[in-house]
Amino acid sequence: MESLLKRYATISRWEFLPATGVAILIGVFLGASNWTYLTDPWHLLIVIEGLITFFLLFNVGFMINCWADWKVDEIYKKKLSDTVKGFGRDTVRNLVIVHVALALLIAIHISLFLTWKPVLLFLVLVGAFLGIAYSVEPFRFKSKGPFHSVMAFPVFAAPGLFSYFLVNDLPLNDIHSGVFLLLVVGITSAHYALVLLSQSEDFPDDKAMGIRTPAVAWGIRRTVDRAFRLNMWGTTTSVLAFVLLFYFFSPARPFLFLFLPLLMGLTYFTTYQVYKLDKAVIAAPSDKAALKVIRKVMKDYPKFHAIPLGAIMLCSFILLLARSMGWA
Repeated sequence: MESLLKRYATISRWEFLPATGVAILIGVFLGASNWTYLTDPWHLLIVIEGLITFFLLFNVGFMINCWADWKVDEIYKKKLSDTVKGFGRDTVRNLVIVHVALALLIAIHISLFLTWKPVLLFLVLVGAFLGIAYSVEPFRFKSKGPFHSVMAFPVFAAPGLFSYFLVNDLPLNDIHSGVFLLLVVGITSAHYALVLLSQSEDFPDDKAMGIRTPAVAWGIRRTVDRAFRLNMWGTTTSVLAFVLLFYFFSPARPFLFLFLPLLMGLTYFTTYQVYKLDKAVIAAPSDKAALKVIRKVMKDYPKFHAIPLGAIMLCSFILLLARSMGWA
């Protein structure tokens, strides 16, 4: 049993779950009117079902990618390839089908029976389709050049949007929703930029297999440089969104702005690491040397996601507390 759970955790890439999981909590903390709302049994049931839906689809995205790329992973990600072979590709495929079916059933229950918010089911349907189509034919957006970027929606944008609408009835034209959408754009941009770094690590294997990822299309140096610029833009947009969110809390504004240096320090920590990587890759004498530089820092890749998202989640929680204390 322990071996099966370990294999499941491997192909589901649970090392990324803490980092990506906070994305859904950001939406919950920024969307809920106050803490009492979240502790109400009815609303708590809705949130729990929403978290289960997220967990199932999170696993689907990584499982289907491992299932589709098992041959590519045999060289530098042999652990993933061996796990797929250990399970059996048919078993992994069936696991994906079961996960998607359960996620859709729970989403239907939330959307049409608990909340009557069809937008939640829409987000699940679009997110599930893009997450699967990213890896498998006939779509396989992963190898379709610029279409590679569609993976940013199910991985980074959809969880936050889903959780925000899960606990909030505000329309999109409300100022609070508008600022939240700005934050979603910032987070999605900053963290998709990090995905470009991960794709750069797979450059030789993807090129050999004819998978036209951004790194294959642009080259390693240009990909890492664009990753830095996009991460910088996304991080700055995220910080700007929180400046606006803090500003709206007039009575608590001075107190809330005390957290801005902490937010900036932790979010720009990753940007600084990507900047250093960009400079090192540009200075590398060859693609082979550049790959060595990239692979050396990839051990910290989950932290690059987790640290800024953790800071954003913390500030989102502080804003929830401020609303709960009647400061809004």
